[in-house]
This record gives sequence, C-alpha cells and structure tokens, in this order.
Amino acid sequence: MYWDYCQRCDRQFNSESALDQHIRDSPRHNICRACDDDFEDRDDLEQHCEDYHDYCVNCRRFFDDDEDLQEHEISQHNMCVTCGKYFSSESNLRNHQLTHMKKNIECPGCQRYFVTYSAMLLHLETGTCDCGIGRERVTELAFECRQSQYYASSQDDFDFECPDCAVPFLYISGLFQHVQSEACDEDLGWHSPLRVFLRFLSGRV
Repeated sequence: MYWDYCQRCDRQFNSESALDQHIRDSPRHNICRACDDDFEDRDDLEQHCEDYHDYCVNCRRFFDDDEDLQEHEISQHNMCVTCGKYFSSESNLRNHQLTHMKKNIECPGCQRYFVTYSAMLLHLETGTCDCGIGRERVTELAFECRQSQYYASSQDDFDFECPDCAVPFLYISGLFQHVQSEACDEDLGWHSPLRVFLRFLSGRV
C-alpha cells in the first residue's frame, strides 16, 4: 500500500489526498497562499506574509503590489503615510499628521511659528504671546472685523459659529480648529470671512 508521511506530526496517511487534507485542517500546518510555504503557527505565517508578500494582517488579505496595499492601509486602517503608524480614527490620524507638518504660520505678535492657525490663535488667547494679548482682546478683535457677521454666533452661550455648518464655539481658536479639521466645507480661501479676520488681526496685534 502507498503511504504518505507528515514529518512534522509523525503521522502516516494512506493517500496523498489524505495527507493534503490533514495539512489543510491541522492547526500545526499554516500554509502561505502566495508561495505554499508551511509554518508551525499562525503568527509565523502572518509575519512571513507581511515580510515577503503584499499582505494586510488585519484583513488577512493579499494585494497585487505595494501601492495597492498602502492605499488599503491608509483608507481602511488610518495609517500615516509619512511614518507608518496606525490610528484608531481618521481624526486621530489627522491630529497626528500635524506633527509632520512644517511650522510656517507666523504669530503677528511675536514672530513665533505654528503648524495651524488655530494653534497660533490659541497661543494668543492663552496670553503666552510676548505682545501681551489675551482671549478677551482676541474676541474683541474678532467682532471688530467687518466680516464678523458671518461667524458671530446666534446662540447666547457662544460667541462664534461656523459660517458653513453653524456649529457653535466659545473661542475663535476652536472655530479655526474645526475648519482646518475638514469637518465641513468651510475653508480659509483668500476672500473667506475667517481669512479676512486673520488679515485684520495681523494689523491690530
């Protein structure tokens, strides 16, 4: 009789198909679908697939090339394309990506540089700028700007609201953070109300 033998499990089988069935079903055999290599445990198999094939461990899925895999990791698993770290949500990823951006927004009061307009405004509001301006003065200037009608809140408990979606904010820095997070369609184009305010602020600080 013809026998097939599994060396790893020290077992004999009466046919090649029985051996193949054993390899498919046994937890001691973990076959790579890309190259047919056999691994003793699932962790070794997944490490191999990740190292040698375009494979997503989370989805247990192979891709045609590196580019397709990277696109999948970014869109489905919130991967930072700059450093390869993963994040639990798109908003956490966006906040992290700020750490890779250049500080090119200048404070009109002290010439320090910031990554976002909201960070620069928060710097002014908290009174840490050398110019001595604080939250109260920043709010006053926001309402002195000729475009304030577009971002002044209609709610008594808030001073500001988004010109596009009307989400209310206590402070102008929070409004800018909302806009720069791409949570709505409002932008900071040259003629937008918030961009006009930035130019107005720059001339008053």
